[in-house]
Amino acid sequence: MSLETEMPARSVAEDPLYLERLDMFLEKSLSDIRDFAQRERRDFEQVRIDVANWHSRYLFHPDRTAPSAGATTVNARVHDVLKTASQLLESLFEVAGRQSFLLVINPTDDKDNGFLGGTIAGREYWRGLRNGGEAGARNFREYCKKSSSGVGSSAQASTHSEGTSSKQTPAIAMKNNLYVEMRTRLRVASGVRNAEMKWTRPGKLSAYGVALLGWPSEIEYKNPSKMSFQETSTIMRLLQENTIYFRLLQDHTGTNTSCSSAIVPSIDTNDVSWACDVDGFHFGAHDGIPGNRA
Repeated sequence: MSLETEMPARSVAEDPLYLERLDMFLEKSLSDIRDFAQRERRDFEQVRIDVANWHSRYLFHPDRTAPSAGATTVNARVHDVLKTASQLLESLFEVAGRQSFLLVINPTDDKDNGFLGGTIAGREYWRGLRNGGEAGARNFREYCKKSSSGVGSSAQASTHSEGTSSKQTPAIAMKNNLYVEMRTRLRVASGVRNAEMKWTRPGKLSAYGVALLGWPSEIEYKNPSKMSFQETSTIMRLLQENTIYFRLLQDHTGTNTSCSSAIVPSIDTNDVSWACDVDGFHFGAHDGIPGNRA
């Protein structure tokens, strides 16, 4: 999915102290904004946000021309902002352990494949999600087009979603959740974006450079479609407790390399691809979606 194209590098100022002087100048500007907020008897942070909004209108004004060799078009400036937002989400994970992904599309551009940002686990979850990836970005773009024409289509989509999700039983939902959770953790631990779980032959996970540890001896290795509700509940609980985890084969220290925060935030409850999965091979459930086959 061509969603994370790198922006052209900013031109380096000839004076190496330029950025340092600019930082000092902006710090003084913050002091001026604080003084202004006190005179206006307003909250400083709110005034600071108002200033940022004011500057954003300048950044995204279509008639603006920049003298530098940096981003000079609206699309490039938008991309620059999205990259910054993605980096903030990655920082949020490092600081607070919060997983996320960011999908942004341009509803007016049929050639736009969108921008995918966020944490590694979040991006891999979206790429591996049924009807996610590029197909999901296109569907989202079409949905936004229809939504902009009126609220009827949105209400209809909501009704359709409620109607289809009501057909799912708790057992089916649990099996599907387990399938997605295991695959997401495998991809994060191995770094292989299209890795698929080998449910009946976990030894074959060595092809991805990882080993599965912590599987309970009382439950045989099998596809979630063959598990009882109690078995799927047990495996899911052990995953979330990091008792079951993936370890890099070159890591002989026993370090847990699982993504402990990669709990799937929302599941497509209509995804029954696990029922057709035999050690990671899908027959039809994920056809046409990049990155879903091993």
